Amino acid sequence: MTTSDLDLLKEMGFDPAKAEIALKKGGGLQGALNWLEENQDKSLEEIQAEEAKPGPAITVGQGAESSGAGQQARSLVCNECGKRFRNHDQATFHAAKTEHTDFSESTEEIAPLTEEEKKARLEELRRKIKEKKAAQAAKEAEEAKRNEQIRLKNTKEAQDLKEELQRKEQIREAQRKKQEKLEDLEAKRRIKARIEADRLERKRRDEEARALREGRLPNTVQPNAPSPTASAAAAFASSGSSTATARLRLQTKNGNLVKTYPSETTLFEVAQSIEAEVGAPVEKFSTTFPRKVFEKVDFGQTLAEAGLTPSAVLVTLSLKPPSALAPASLILSGLGATRNERSPALRDPSIPSIADPPLSVHYRSAIVPDPRPILSVASHALIYTSKHHPMTRPLRTLLARTNSACTTVARNCSVPSFKPRFAPIHRTIVRTMATDAPKFEWLVVVPDFPGAHEKRLEVRPQHFAGLGPFKESGVYQMGGAVLNDVPTSDDPKDFSFAGSTLVVQATSREEIKEILRKDVYAQVGVWDVENAQIWPLLCAFRTQK
Repeated sequence: MTTSDLDLLKEMGFDPAKAEIALKKGGGLQGALNWLEENQDKSLEEIQAEEAKPGPAITVGQGAESSGAGQQARSLVCNECGKRFRNHDQATFHAAKTEHTDFSESTEEIAPLTEEEKKARLEELRRKIKEKKAAQAAKEAEEAKRNEQIRLKNTKEAQDLKEELQRKEQIREAQRKKQEKLEDLEAKRRIKARIEADRLERKRRDEEARALREGRLPNTVQPNAPSPTASAAAAFASSGSSTATARLRLQTKNGNLVKTYPSETTLFEVAQSIEAEVGAPVEKFSTTFPRKVFEKVDFGQTLAEAGLTPSAVLVTLSLKPPSALAPASLILSGLGATRNERSPALRDPSIPSIADPPLSVHYRSAIVPDPRPILSVASHALIYTSKHHPMTRPLRTLLARTNSACTTVARNCSVPSFKPRFAPIHRTIVRTMATDAPKFEWLVVVPDFPGAHEKRLEVRPQHFAGLGPFKESGVYQMGGAVLNDVPTSDDPKDFSFAGSTLVVQATSREEIKEILRKDVYAQVGVWDVENAQIWPLLCAFRTQK
């Protein structure tokens, strides 16, 4: 191998590593060209791997040409195919390629290639390499074309699926709009039928009135012939009852609501659902046009019977504010009962129950059949006071700070290694009289927690600390057993006064102010012995004549 042969192969465009291996295997330029031609399909890694493997055993025999003594072997001959090789490397490569193993030495020297043969051989090799590259490029182009076709096909399928979904959505939207249009047309037809029925009814009444003024009998209608009013009403009822649902647009004090009910739903059920959502009972419904009012006596009708299908607009009318139901002096005037008077236990006004029996409370000034509408605003902690009354600000401060009562009760009640849990604190309406009063009282509302009447309760002195001498001021219960004095911790007593009102009477305004300054409203509570927890009480201040 010479440097000029290696440079020549590099100039021809062969890989330097391959050219070096080819010159080593071929023993010269001609052998290198033969080796490169035979191994043009192999990569450099494959050639190097074959180099690392041990080659097949070659059996070199004594050929006839080399039988003479003293003659030197100049080539190798494959006895299986007759091909001659210049050196041992070429023979080894041929054996590895063809798995021929029978070789013999020969004294015949392989003639070297002439310059013209070398050039022709190089041109042939270049042509083959060029053709191979062209075939490889054509193969890659064909593969890229197939991949592009697959990609376009997948893209087209995805686009078709998307268009199909959009088309179905458009069809559904068109059907919905068509249904709404049909419902609007049906509603207009029902309105026209109702207007026609009202017109015929007014005409009939006018005819009767005219006949009475003229002193004659009105025109009678044949018994078997249906009146125009009845036919129009029947047409209206048949059209209204043809749908299974009713779409109502409800105008409430909190805004407009759009709801869909079954046509068999009663107006009472609709009123209950609206009351649960807006927080105010519904007294009556009314339609916008034509004007029709549904009182509570009509709440037994279904939406179909009321002609509110398939769609209608209803205006809801709720109760008036509680302050408008009774004079201001009636709200808490009955709570000034003395020791011997009986008054029903105050219940949680935020949980009204339809099943509860009607209440009848005897006030000093009047009798209110049911005080629950008056107490229904208790959850909002409203305070009705005179603007110029001296206790207005302390009262507002008192109820505004009621939420901290539980923490203060836990701090002031000696409960070792126990973190109490508290029931919700009730709130009541407090109203002061416009005039100054010589005597003041605290209203202590006991929470009506579940199972309160079956629990063992103790009233301890520290729970009422700061309220003054009880025997002088007086502590008693309205609507239940009277508590004349508070038992000591050494002599506990059991009481069950859940849901009632304790009245703690003070003797002067200064004493009330002192109690307010001590935050004693947060120290009032009932100790539940069985469950080891504090049930706080709400204190509300009021005046009494």
